[in-house]
Amino acid sequence: MTQTMTRKHDKAHDAATGEARYLLDRWEFSVSSTGLLWIQPTRSSLTPEELAGMFSLLAQDCQNDMPRMIKLDLSGVRIVGEQWTTIEAMIIDFAHQIRAEIRLARSTRGPASSVIFSRPVATGNEPGPLPPAA
Repeated sequence: MTQTMTRKHDKAHDAATGEARYLLDRWEFSVSSTGLLWIQPTRSSLTPEELAGMFSLLAQDCQNDMPRMIKLDLSGVRIVGEQWTTIEAMIIDFAHQIRAEIRLARSTRGPASSVIFSRPVATGNEPGPLPPAA
């Protein structure tokens, strides 16, 4: 019985370690004490599969109103036309999943330089959601 529990623990640990390696190989993260999470791909190209993997793991940790704001920095990433349509749909789906508003900053080099996900706050002390993008 103890041996079975140890194997289950080892498998869970291995899965968690694998997910962490996957994220850290492909993404840089920075977190502030005010609830801002900044994310940037580590590579110059981004596939829909990589974004889906990151969104899937991140959605598991978006609880209540934290993080309050997520900035997905795409300034150093090349996204080609037909991929952008898929990626944009994934961004919208993720925002709905975590109940966030979206602000998309367009880029002269590509379809977007960054995406900001703004989530409603639970207390009245924090600032409200971002104004609509112009």
